Amino acid sequence: MRARIGIAAIAALITTGVAEAQKPGKFGVGVSIGQPLAIDLSAGELRPQVSFSFPMILTAAFRLEPELGYFSFDDSNEFEETEFSSITFGVGGYYLMNRRDNFLMYVGPRLGVHRFSESIKSIGDPEESFTRTDIFFGVGLGGEHFFSPHLSLGAEARLTYTSRGETDREPSDGPSTKEDGSSKATEGRLFVRFYF
Repeated sequence: MRARIGIAAIAALITTGVAEAQKPGKFGVGVSIGQPLAIDLSAGELRPQVSFSFPMILTAAFRLEPELGYFSFDDSNEFEETEFSSITFGVGGYYLMNRRDNFLMYVGPRLGVHRFSESIKSIGDPEESFTRTDIFFGVGLGGEHFFSPHLSLGAEARLTYTSRGETDREPSDGPSTKEDGSSKATEGRLFVRFYF
């Protein structure tokens, strides 16, 4: 008898996860990993990026979610040393749909900025540094499974348009690196979110 009551209580807790977590006024924190839109200014490398998100449930059908990502790396060989860093700040506004048991789907727009910086030290040459700020706009479609009213695991697919900013170069007496361009890209991310 006690086992049945315990099982029923656990089942009720799990199945009320979505409804409880998505009440207006709730907020949370999340961490995600995925392929960033950040591009190494000299080598064109793409590296995985960890981002932190801060979901805020404003209504029963709308979530606002700021996101902050950062990554950096250093690379050196016998001829040069390279330091690269990227900061991404964005925000998404998501329509919450298809709540079924402990699963939730959402869709909505995202926008933000990427800020890149890179420095290169080569033997016999002065140090060069590059900075660039890009603006992005896109749409995300995702889903998350609630293991409890507070914890979810999810995935999100994104389609993003990026307007590339002008590259500032130091020293400025080198070749011009002015670029006007844009890109369109898809991106996938895995999320873990905790709601308070």
